[in-house]
Amino acid sequence: MSSEENKRLIRHFFEGVNARDMTAFELFAPDAIHHNPFPGTPPGREGNKQGMLLLFAAFPDWQTTIEDLIAEGDKVVVRMMQRGTHQGTFFGLAATGKQVSVAGIAIFRLRNGKIVEEWLITDQLNAIQHIGGREGWRQTL
Repeated sequence: MSSEENKRLIRHFFEGVNARDMTAFELFAPDAIHHNPFPGTPPGREGNKQGMLLLFAAFPDWQTTIEDLIAEGDKVVVRMMQRGTHQGTFFGLAATGKQVSVAGIAIFRLRNGKIVEEWLITDQLNAIQHIGGREGWRQTL
């Protein structure tokens, strides 16, 4: 696939997730490697999907905005901003009703029209501090 086709696939994935269309995870290979998985989730596509469902349970209005999308070869890099309102328990932190904005960068590796690898780096400390302060951050360790 071309770099432009790979970028379209990643845009499609985020559009699906923002719409809560969990079939968007079919864009991942079943054995895709997620290098930064949610704690306690299984490997592969199913674990990635379960992680997002945990996030949506705590932040039902969670949305990802793509700020930059860069592709070269079999990789696509996304600089994003994610936002949501903390309305459910998240890793032991009770709902606060506070809004959170989380900057992040994801790198996807694609093969044959499927995502086969993902690296995700987000400003988790900033998010935890917004919803639980310093004490909330300690609770997640």
